[in-house]
Amino acid sequence: MGADLKKLLLLGGLLFAIASPVYAGSPAPIWTGFYVGGNAGYGWAKASNDWNVFNQTTSLVTDCSTSTHLGGGNAFCVNGNDSGSLRGVIGGLQAGYNWQFGKIVTGAVTDFQFSGQQASNSFSAIFPINSDGGTFSAASTEKLSWLGTFRGKLGLTADRSLFYATGGLAYGRVNVSGTATATVDLLVSSPPMPFGSWNRGTTKAGWTIGAGMEQSIDRNWSLMVEYLYVDLGTVSTSFVTPGGNPGQFNNASMSLLPGTGTISSRLTDNIVRFGINYKLN
Repeated sequence: MGADLKKLLLLGGLLFAIASPVYAGSPAPIWTGFYVGGNAGYGWAKASNDWNVFNQTTSLVTDCSTSTHLGGGNAFCVNGNDSGSLRGVIGGLQAGYNWQFGKIVTGAVTDFQFSGQQASNSFSAIFPINSDGGTFSAASTEKLSWLGTFRGKLGLTADRSLFYATGGLAYGRVNVSGTATATVDLLVSSPPMPFGSWNRGTTKAGWTIGAGMEQSIDRNWSLMVEYLYVDLGTVSTSFVTPGGNPGQFNNASMSLLPGTGTISSRLTDNIVRFGINYKLN
């Protein structure tokens, strides 16, 4: 748990501790009506990445077998996986409407969050080629730029508190950037060859589920604490890899045709946030 999250939890607990007894003698709130508010919190996401890079050595060698064909070696193939943890502060605005039926409260809410969650990852893999081999290395950064939800709510009231479950649609912007190099082990003294760069942003839709508690502090104002689990599915990023010949690729005895690389990232997020709401009517 990061230091920012610990500070946020401490601040939220202090706000609830101060607000709850001040209005303890007031009538129980009526939750029906429109409301707007703001929130701030902390998110820790996990990105599980699958890497796949492929270049043909000749127009005739089209797979990753170790056999040679007409003087050409096996194709340049890199496969593997890694993972990263995207952590950071998140905050934004929310708006919704509640309907109260006795102690039961239902509602609908939408929110939009700006996110500082990001992670820097490194990936490396050995590739076989021309009965020899080399090392593919990449450095990448993944960032959740913003996040929004459309959710339903179902809860129960207890005195001045509302306890609820929530779930629905989630959507967000994921940015992936980075660079890659390749080095042939045959010539370890040669500098690594640039082997691709990428900077892509993708807007993804997924789902979210969570729970929360809201504490009324007067007729219009209330404090909230909420946890959300978010699944944005798989984000795919592609980049072009260059061709190479003996004069370009570390002076090694090989020739590569231009190829492609792909990074498939499965992104899931956990968010804890505190907020304040104002009921409009």
